[in-house]
Amino acid sequence: AALLAGLVLSVRGAPFVALCALRAATMLALAALVSRHSMEPEAHRYHLWTLGDLARSLAKALGQLHTVLFATVALLNGVCHGLVDTFLFLRLASLGADAWVMGLAAATRVATEVLAFRASGPLQRAVGVWSVIAAVKVAYIGRMLLYSYMEDPELVLPGEAVGGVCVALL
Repeated sequence: AALLAGLVLSVRGAPFVALCALRAATMLALAALVSRHSMEPEAHRYHLWTLGDLARSLAKALGQLHTVLFATVALLNGVCHGLVDTFLFLRLASLGADAWVMGLAAATRVATEVLAFRASGPLQRAVGVWSVIAAVKVAYIGRMLLYSYMEDPELVLPGEAVGGVCVALL
């Protein structure tokens, strides 16, 4: 998907529109596959998908409000995540951060994602999915406020740790 996105962005221009279209297509295809999988658990095991199968499954998924809402929320969340990641490194560069701090920021986020993924399921079962989502959104707001007002580029490290936990919990 990343290689396809790079190809689309380099050939077509208008990167934001192309990226949004690619993400939307990916989410719709995923929704179609999930819809078919959940309704016919054994039928897909050895079945070769045709374009007609995918179209029928996609139409069925789009007929379900919760699937459309999920795809919309996931798309918007992905776009926002991409924008934050892109502009974060521009913000760090404007604060004079060197490549070491930027690399350490990315490593911090990935390391906390790995650790938090292990706690994600048990935490969601303990307090509920909606409580976790609400807490994650509050944490994202705090992260954005930190990035908006930070003057020392090294303050990005706790923000990226929070970002890694948020990604894993969602």
